[in-house]
Amino acid sequence: MFAPRIRLKITAPTTHLLAFRQVKSQANHLILGAAVILALAVGACGGTAVAPTFLPDPDDGEATRGDSGFRVETAPVSTRTPNGSPDPISSARIGGLDYGQANEFDLVARTFGEAIHNDPHDPRAYNGRGAAYISLGRYRSAIVDLDQAIRLDTEYFQAYNNRAEAYRKLGEWRAAFDDYDRAIQIDPVYVVARFNRALLYLGLELPLTAIQDLNEVIRLDSEFADGYLNRGLAYERVGRSQRAAEDYESAARLNSDPAQSYFDRALAFIGSGQITEAITNFDMAIRENPGDPYAYNNRGVAFKVLGQFHRALDDYDAAIDLDPSYTNAYYNRGNAHYHLEEFDLALLDFEQAIRLDATLALAYAGR
Repeated sequence: MFAPRIRLKITAPTTHLLAFRQVKSQANHLILGAAVILALAVGACGGTAVAPTFLPDPDDGEATRGDSGFRVETAPVSTRTPNGSPDPISSARIGGLDYGQANEFDLVARTFGEAIHNDPHDPRAYNGRGAAYISLGRYRSAIVDLDQAIRLDTEYFQAYNNRAEAYRKLGEWRAAFDDYDRAIQIDPVYVVARFNRALLYLGLELPLTAIQDLNEVIRLDSEFADGYLNRGLAYERVGRSQRAAEDYESAARLNSDPAQSYFDRALAFIGSGQITEAITNFDMAIRENPGDPYAYNNRGVAFKVLGQFHRALDDYDAAIDLDPSYTNAYYNRGNAHYHLEEFDLALLDFEQAIRLDATLALAYAGR
């Protein structure tokens, strides 16, 4: 922003925490973005893959600290699925392949392609391949398949949910909202679409609207830890730290995974301004699961809040080493470089974050 007399004022970018754990060690985070559950359903069998969620943290006078993501490009805080969603993907077997174990989405896509060849009128196969394409970053191909799934079954609410995720990844937010709305219209108790819509609201910095959806998510499934976790992020974004801490505590109680519980409690400490205690809990989370990039990312955010930018950089580096596609870690690392006046390095990280996720609005602002 330019002030009078040609004096240039540069506002530092905000940091993002990411709160979530993805199935199959795609761990937790507190960051900026939108978490998403993909309905990889195949008939009665199906699967969920939760992407991180993000929410900004306080910087240069902001009232709240960042997420991411949500960060909660958040995975689920637990491996259970919310009521009304498909069964876990580990139960979906086609052609003898256990997709939950393989986690090789190119193979998943080929297998669904064979199913389409055998029966080109089965909407479930198009939905499954479309969801696999999303995981591979082939969003336009995903939309083509999901369009066909919906043509074959206009009430296929999981396909609408998945197509919304593809649109979200492409930055086509209006189309994403339309599909989430349609999925919820078809099945008003479909928790997954309502949850994902809330995460998109969070990513677009509309926390009050997100809270409305998350209230309904929690009403429909009072044991869905991710609902509490992300509602905590939303409350934090509007300055209601006590409510945020209560939701983080609820998420921690609902998690049987020790690493996730430490992670959730770290968020609660951040929400109450107890940054040192938060770092201690992130330390414990990392000790329990040293392969979790989201714990490193969020601990880096905590170090950043304390002004310890070099320690924050070490944690962001670790997060990126563990997951080179971790959008919000690039954004946060760029933020740290910015504060250290390493502007060339900051620009490289912001540009990489945008390449990975065109919807990450604050990366554009940072750039």
